[in-house]
Amino acid sequence: MTITYLGQRGLGPLEIKLMGGKASSLHVLKAANFNVPSGFVLSSELSDLEEALATIGGFPVAVRSSGAMEDLPNASFAGLYETFLFVSSMDELKQKIHDCLESRHSLRVKDYLDHKGISYRPEQLKMTVLVQKMIDPAIAGVLFTLNPINGHDEEMYVEYCEGVGERLVSGHVTPTQVRYDWMKDSLISEVINQEGTKLSGELLKKLITQSALIQAHYGHPQDIEWAVDKKGELFILQSRPVTSYLPREDKPELTNADFKDGGVSARVCTQAMYSIYREALQVSMGDYFQKINLIKNPQGIVWIHYCYGRVYWNAEAVKEGLKNIPGYREEDFDRDLGVQKEYGPSGCHVTPTNPITILKAIPILFALNREFSDCEAMVDQFRDKFEVRDLRLKEDLKQIKSQSSDAFHVWFMEVIIHQLETERSYFRTIYNNANYQSEYKGFIKKLKGYLDGDEIDLMGNLQGVTHLDVQGDLGKLAKIADFYGLDSQKYHEGREKFLDAHYHHGPAELDLKVARWGENKEWVDELVKNFVHHDHQVKDAYTPTFTRLESSAGFFKKKKLIEMTKRTRNFLRIREEIRAYSTRAYY
Repeated sequence: MTITYLGQRGLGPLEIKLMGGKASSLHVLKAANFNVPSGFVLSSELSDLEEALATIGGFPVAVRSSGAMEDLPNASFAGLYETFLFVSSMDELKQKIHDCLESRHSLRVKDYLDHKGISYRPEQLKMTVLVQKMIDPAIAGVLFTLNPINGHDEEMYVEYCEGVGERLVSGHVTPTQVRYDWMKDSLISEVINQEGTKLSGELLKKLITQSALIQAHYGHPQDIEWAVDKKGELFILQSRPVTSYLPREDKPELTNADFKDGGVSARVCTQAMYSIYREALQVSMGDYFQKINLIKNPQGIVWIHYCYGRVYWNAEAVKEGLKNIPGYREEDFDRDLGVQKEYGPSGCHVTPTNPITILKAIPILFALNREFSDCEAMVDQFRDKFEVRDLRLKEDLKQIKSQSSDAFHVWFMEVIIHQLETERSYFRTIYNNANYQSEYKGFIKKLKGYLDGDEIDLMGNLQGVTHLDVQGDLGKLAKIADFYGLDSQKYHEGREKFLDAHYHHGPAELDLKVARWGENKEWVDELVKNFVHHDHQVKDAYTPTFTRLESSAGFFKKKKLIEMTKRTRNFLRIREEIRAYSTRAYY
């Protein structure tokens, strides 16, 4: 068999995975230029180790087990497999390699698997052995990039002691404990242990910075083992996902429902991107609830939060407002959003329908109907205003390199205002669309002819929906490519026409770091190559469904069905229209 070195170039994903959890993590970190002690990985006992030992600097070494089922998201396997430190002879090294390989069959591993509900199958417990150059630590410890005690993701929690980390893990010494706000770059607290163990400010700052970079590299919170040798050099000894932590209690009930599909909570969101989203939603959501008389004083409420690298909105505050509506059921609200929640012994909140609650809700219903009309009028007025300003800002953009600093500043601030007004208008349309859709669904479900899923059919065959225009135009461009070829003049002319209309789209439209189609035309070529033509006619589900419901309704309900269906479809159309404006403003 061959020996694999940590950080070795040219390894494929499968080769890295076969190193086992601990070794593969350290290999990835070393390949990314983090300061990991040199080492090599082997999956069986070897008789000839001299060359590998010389490559990593010789004795003493640490011998560590690295299992395939290790550092899993819900099972860390911490401390279950064998680790041997300060191994200093060849005979001892061979024995410790043997002991590591055998540790996968130990009783404590079987008990841990039973506790975690993981089936024990010997063939699954593949094991490699990691041999690393042993550093002589002056201080060693652990760091959590998310504080597991209180769930605060802006806090790193550090414990360390003199000497090797096993003193800390075994509980033989009380560690020095540090809480550090890495987002504000400030020390929160520091409790020095009885031995007086203390990192210098410079080393602590370096540890915090390296840990933040490791978390960024993996994209989720990390439990990191580290050490500082007697020369003052910081080494990373292990990094695994944080598998458990207490939820933070300093936040209201939050959700990212409806954010995930848009992308702002589908992946880690940068602080810059969050600030743009925050300025739009914080104002628009409070204004909306005040307009419809649901919340009297929304100014003191924080409507949008940033936690764990994602964006969330304040479901608790929204629910408090909705409690003023007769018939409101918290469980229905959560189900519509896809939120799963335990309600406890008292159950979910239900607002009764009685004369008192109906009287209290009358001002809300009047205000809500007025807001529906105002929102539709707002979009009609916004359309012309947006197009004029957007065109002018794009024209000015062409001259950006020749602008003076003062002229650029004026232009840039107008771009910010343009985007902010567009996004707030978009959010307002989203809120109204959601509320009107809810009213509409409640109405048609009471009709005699209603069948499950009718509300979906009634939203079909919409005209003037912008994302369908993209698909249609892409199909036309793909047909040009099929007939004339991607290198033809006809195709290049067609692509320019396509980009005139759809330049602002891209693979990640809510990430300002990612280019758009207009900035990377090759992406359009790839879309064209992979486009699948669908020449069959889309079945019209709207007409038969509407006809059936209309025939089952009496005169007054029929009139209401016609009006509400028309308005519901219009809200969907203008929501998509103003979403396109939002995407253009982000561009």
